[in-house]
Amino acid sequence: MKKKTMKNLAKKRAKKKAVTKKKIAKKKVVLKEKKKMVAKKTSAKKTFSKTAKAGQTRPVKLRTGKSKDTTGAFSKTSATKARARVVGRTQKISKVNIPKKSNIKSVATIICSHLSAMGFDPVLTGKACAAIYSEGLVDSKSLDFVISEYLVDRIEAVMRSLGFTCLVHRTFGNKALEYEVSFMPPPVVVGDAMVENIHLFKSGKGELRMLNPTDCVRQRLSMYYRFGSESALKDAIAVASKNEVDMNLVERWSGWEWAGDKFEIFKKMLGMGQ
Repeated sequence: MKKKTMKNLAKKRAKKKAVTKKKIAKKKVVLKEKKKMVAKKTSAKKTFSKTAKAGQTRPVKLRTGKSKDTTGAFSKTSATKARARVVGRTQKISKVNIPKKSNIKSVATIICSHLSAMGFDPVLTGKACAAIYSEGLVDSKSLDFVISEYLVDRIEAVMRSLGFTCLVHRTFGNKALEYEVSFMPPPVVVGDAMVENIHLFKSGKGELRMLNPTDCVRQRLSMYYRFGSESALKDAIAVASKNEVDMNLVERWSGWEWAGDKFEIFKKMLGMGQ
């Protein structure tokens, strides 16, 4: 009996050793693959930085199939977007003069177009959108842009070319224009909801990517719902009174924000204003 038990124990130990050896071998293979991937990424970064310094763009191999643009602003492929970013980031930064008497829409359009040309993807949000859509009923001296990447040196250089100086981290000012520009990280949201359709405004001064009227109303209402801002409520009423707004969507979204009672206040005040 003792001999059998000893044999059984020896077999179990041998099996355990075999299993552990297989696991170790698998881990080694995975580690090797990871190291190869890291080596490829670092070499790609090095080649990219070298070509960028030389003022050239390296060939980019990407999928050429059309990708869904969640912003709804462009129908470009992912490959053309990537190439545009690469070209923009390596382009020389030229100075752009913004006229002193420019209104907020003109200033926002010039800044947005220049940033886009330099390889960034800004989207205007916040009170500035309400100032544009309200046709003068809302006043704002601040421009809030959401961008997917914030490259400190590059952004500061681009903003200097527009006549803006850094005030604090990610915020720039221009004494001549009396406007402040701030940059925020993605995604573009209104409350807890992701923004799917970005409005693209085109003019002789360039292209401005901004919230559409419905999302502008939702963004201002989110400030009222969450922080009790009466001025934000007035902004939402001003925008809704001057533009076509999907009130059914605003009502559903207000329920998701647990603010159905405050939406009723907004609706009554909007009715009184009409």
